[in-house]
Amino acid sequence: MRPNASFSLLLVLWFASCRCLGDDGSARRYGLPKGEEPLLTLCVLGRPDVQAELKLTAKQIATIKRVCSAKAEDIPGAKELLTNARMLQSNPALSASAKEKLGKALHDAMSGLCEAHQRRELSAVLSANQRQRLDEILTQMVGPIAVLEKPTISSKLQLSEKQTGEMADTAKHYESGLGWIRARYGRQQIAGLSKNESLQEREKEVEALFVVIRAIEKERDADLLLGLTPAQLASWHTIEGKPFVIAWPVTSVLGCDCD
Repeated sequence: MRPNASFSLLLVLWFASCRCLGDDGSARRYGLPKGEEPLLTLCVLGRPDVQAELKLTAKQIATIKRVCSAKAEDIPGAKELLTNARMLQSNPALSASAKEKLGKALHDAMSGLCEAHQRRELSAVLSANQRQRLDEILTQMVGPIAVLEKPTISSKLQLSEKQTGEMADTAKHYESGLGWIRARYGRQQIAGLSKNESLQEREKEVEALFVVIRAIEKERDADLLLGLTPAQLASWHTIEGKPFVIAWPVTSVLGCDCD
């Protein structure tokens, strides 16, 4: 099934009064923001259940908290990047579209710096076995879309060009219905209440949006795996590792914090 915006809107209205849980007995986290892998990794490592699964020591946890709370000036190259970006954006001759492109480029560059910094720090504190188990849990969280997002996974599965193309087409079809719902789901968790809107109404909408996202992403997950051979499917389950259950809350984009 390939949902469209109208179908998704109907689901929102239908589920508007439903109470739901954020988890489904797995580590899968539905409605994840795209392009936030560095934050996602730290988010997972900040969870006591994951720390116990990885058998982290008190010293390792303290280091992770330090990495999690790092400011821009603590990340090599970030301060200079921000300074240069501000200088460019302050140019009065810069058009609105150019500023928008510059902002996106800054976001991408900062994400790259943060991820590189994080990987350096974590590689020094985690053992090889801990890193592998963390990668497995992160893969379980992201689901089959990780096959398209991570070249290392598609390489291990030895996907053909036809399979890769078919999976990309499937993801594109589902994204047309997911994009605006996922964006609103994230926005409604951080935006202020509108006039005459109660907190209960906002929470009900966020829960309804989550249920829709979960339903669509579950179908997408299943469709993405349809084209794999039995051997490739077995390899995928090996990459995921032993199933790990995380009880995610509904009203949080990532479902954790680094406190």
